[in-house]
Amino acid sequence: MIAAKPTSTDPLVRRSVGVLLLQQRSADAAIRASVNAEIAAAAAQAEQRRKDERDAIILAMLLAASKRMTDAAARSIADSRQSARDAAQRRLSVELKAAGVTLAAHEWTLRSRKDEDDGYAAHAADSLAGQWRSLAVAAVLGAARAEKTPAQAIRSTAIPMRLRVVRTAETEVARAYADEHDEALSDIVEHDRAFRDGELAEMLETRVMRQWSAMADACERCWPLDGIEVGIGEPFPGGAEPGGMHPRCRCIEVLVERENVSRKAA
Repeated sequence: MIAAKPTSTDPLVRRSVGVLLLQQRSADAAIRASVNAEIAAAAAQAEQRRKDERDAIILAMLLAASKRMTDAAARSIADSRQSARDAAQRRLSVELKAAGVTLAAHEWTLRSRKDEDDGYAAHAADSLAGQWRSLAVAAVLGAARAEKTPAQAIRSTAIPMRLRVVRTAETEVARAYADEHDEALSDIVEHDRAFRDGELAEMLETRVMRQWSAMADACERCWPLDGIEVGIGEPFPGGAEPGGMHPRCRCIEVLVERENVSRKAA
C-alpha cells in the first residue's frame, strides 16, 4: 500500500515515520473493511430483486447503502484518528526524552480532541460514500451494456474504491498525527504557564526545536521544507504545517534538541 521512507537517516526520525506508516496501514485496513462490507451487502440485496423491478428499486437501495457506508466508515476513520493521536503522544514523549526533557505523568495535561476527530471523520466518510454511490449508480445503469447483472456491477465498484480508501486513510491519519504532535506540546506549555511555575514551558522553548521531515518522494511543495527547524509555538515558513499541505501529505514534524544547549536545567 505505502512505499515511502524519510529523507533523514536519523534513527529517531525513521522510527517516527515508521509509526505514522503503520497507523496509515491499519487505518486503510479498517476503512476498507467498512466499505467492502457495505458493497457486499448491497450486491447481495440486488441479487434478491426480480428482474422487472431491479433498476428502480436497486437505485433507491444504493442510496440507503451509501448512508450505512457513511456511518460505518465514519466510525473507522474516527477510531483511526484517535489511534494516530495516541501514537503521536507516545512519539512526542520519546522525542522529548532524546532532547533531554522527560515529563512526569502530571505534566501531561492534554485536551480531548474526540469531537474534532468525529467531525473530520463524518466529513471524510460522507465524501467517500458519495464517491461510491456515484460509481455504483453508473455501474448498475450500465450493467446491461457490460453484460453484467446489477449485483456484479455493484461488486465491481470495490476495485476503483481501493485508491479512494487509501487516500482517505493516509490523509486523515497523517493530519491527526501531525496535529496531535504539535497540539499536545502546546497543551503542555499552556498548562504549565497557566497553572504551574512556567519553568517547564521555558525549558521546552529554549531546548527543543520542531523539525520538518519529508518523505523521499515528497512533492515540490513539501520538499523545500525538509529539515527546516522552528521554535515551539513558531510557524513553519508560510504558515505551512506537516501533514496538512495537501491530501496524502506524509510529512511529519520531529522534535530535536537545539544546538549548543546546556543540559543543566534538565
